[in-house]
Amino acid sequence: ADLHHQFDTLISVSASEQLRRQRVQSRDGLSSTAIDDRIKRQYSQAYKDAHSDHVIANNEQHLLIPAVSALHEQWQATARPAS
Repeated sequence: ADLHHQFDTLISVSASEQLRRQRVQSRDGLSSTAIDDRIKRQYSQAYKDAHSDHVIANNEQHLLIPAVSALHEQWQATARPAS
């Protein structure tokens, strides 16, 4: 279902398929076939990125927490006070 229209902002966290496979195998101990099945049931990274307002890279060159913190600070700086 295309639920992206129900949200104010969407964030996609992106990593290469190879890195995602390595992480899943390490974390869950799944076989290559099980990982393939899991990936096939998900939207492609290109689809998620195209429907996201922000894409955060999560790989060896870009760490997740600093990127999320920077985005949060950006939102805080532009937020309007509640009335």
